[in-house]
Amino acid sequence: MGYFAHWRPCVQVAMFPREKSAKDFDAEKFAPMVRATPVLAKRIVLKSRAAGNSQTRKHYPGGLLKFVASNSPSDVKSTSAKIRYIEEPDDTNKDVKGQGNSIALLRERGKTIRDSFELIGGTPTAKGASEIEKEMRTTDQRRFWAACHHCGEKHIIAWEHVVIPGSALSPEELSAPDIDARYPARDVYGRAQPEEAFYVCPNCGGIWTDADRIAAIRRAASKPPFYGWEPSAGLPDPGFYLNELLSVFEGSHIPKLAEKYLRAQYLMDQGDPAEMVAFWNATLGRPWEYKGELPEEDELRERAEPYAEWTSPWGGLIALAAVDVQHDRLAVMVWTVGRGEEMWLVWWGEFFGQTVVGGQGAWIELEQMLARTVQHQSGAALPIAACGIDCSDGQTSDAVYAFVRRHDKPGRPVLALKGASDNEGRIEIWTPPRAIDPNLRATKASRYGVQVHLVGTAKARI
Repeated sequence: MGYFAHWRPCVQVAMFPREKSAKDFDAEKFAPMVRATPVLAKRIVLKSRAAGNSQTRKHYPGGLLKFVASNSPSDVKSTSAKIRYIEEPDDTNKDVKGQGNSIALLRERGKTIRDSFELIGGTPTAKGASEIEKEMRTTDQRRFWAACHHCGEKHIIAWEHVVIPGSALSPEELSAPDIDARYPARDVYGRAQPEEAFYVCPNCGGIWTDADRIAAIRRAASKPPFYGWEPSAGLPDPGFYLNELLSVFEGSHIPKLAEKYLRAQYLMDQGDPAEMVAFWNATLGRPWEYKGELPEEDELRERAEPYAEWTSPWGGLIALAAVDVQHDRLAVMVWTVGRGEEMWLVWWGEFFGQTVVGGQGAWIELEQMLARTVQHQSGAALPIAACGIDCSDGQTSDAVYAFVRRHDKPGRPVLALKGASDNEGRIEIWTPPRAIDPNLRATKASRYGVQVHLVGTAKARI
């Protein structure tokens, strides 16, 4: 920021997750930097409101620096900028008031400017949902390589090469008579000795002290052409994977990182993974992969049964349909359900076309599909016994209510479904809908004569 304000004046925009984050950055980092740098202090008058300056707007000769919040579409979309910064992309707004991802909106502000520059930096969060993880896949994915002072071979500086004595003892070692003297047990660390942790070269097994690690990093960082950062993908934009082992500060010495890891492991074993998630994200710089009780992909593939679309194995007894409503299509799933709530997917597909009132194509195809039957393995034809349609989108709900009103019949209900606003799991998975009371103020659903069934999605996930 200081470089472009001084040497190449232009418009710069820095996006933060929230306005408070932007103001904190100004107070704690940017303003102190300006005050401590004489050439910048002459160009950016921090206290001058007459020049149009504020905590989130800094004018200087030939340019402007704005700090914007990702949850404000007017902020994100208001200024075209040659230089753009995105701080903590995983915390930025994924859909700014229905107008799209804030990162994509900010990127649009520089597409017409020659030689524009974008800097994105932050900590990853959940694997598969992390914005920084997604952005890194579009770069040349550089990792830091350093040479061992024992063997001269290079390797990527990584946590896998850290050894914590006593943390991975074999059953034979644990049963040794001198185990308490060698590895005294402690409540949190068990037999592990974090204060004795060290780094090992994966090529030769040579032991590195923290001083050796720091010296190796500094040697690598001084050597062209990559200065330690070697790309692993053939893409033009540079991207850098960092972890705390690349830090030369005392607080990042290996015994302290080992203590942090062992404490996080202890708490995770007690059922609290929060510190391990933080260690994975912030110390290792990796997205955390949440693993629930559901089977993994390979296990699911092994469980798969060979049967054709619109057919059901013996266990399926009742055919049901579920419809998710988008503005340009209906996404439909048909299942058969058997004993013990076991389910078999019969068909999945999308019907494209406008789904607001007046749109016909997609709704006609849904109507035709609901008339189909599922061929049971016994030879019987199973009609679709019930259908649930998402009505939570205000722009498409009129069309949903109209469809439900026409097709909801005794013996084959077609229901309007809406996810309950409940983050704590207090609302039941299904609650009987209220009867329509003509004495109360009419809702959109009641005007169509339709009852809305609330689904406690939070409780369903528990």
